[in-house]
Amino acid sequence: MTRSRRTTADGETVADLAITHSRAAIAALVGVMTNEKSSDASRVSAANAILDRAWGRAGQNLDVSKDGAEEEEDFAAILSAARARVAAGRES
Repeated sequence: MTRSRRTTADGETVADLAITHSRAAIAALVGVMTNEKSSDASRVSAANAILDRAWGRAGQNLDVSKDGAEEEEDFAAILSAARARVAAGRES
């Protein structure tokens, strides 16, 4: 995963600064998601944000060709890319 290289006045990267607030941000999202007084839209939005960070964003629907060999190659490439994204997320 590539992180921002922009720095604050004291030399800390913006990404590093944001990382220090990750637990609080997730806790806030969980708070919205589990609060029965939150609107349904807010609860779903918070749930989606949590799932996106845990598992990555949901895939796009693809229009596949009728050629079986081409479909298999496309699927293999998509699957390989998805595995790489998941592995990269676990390493960071």
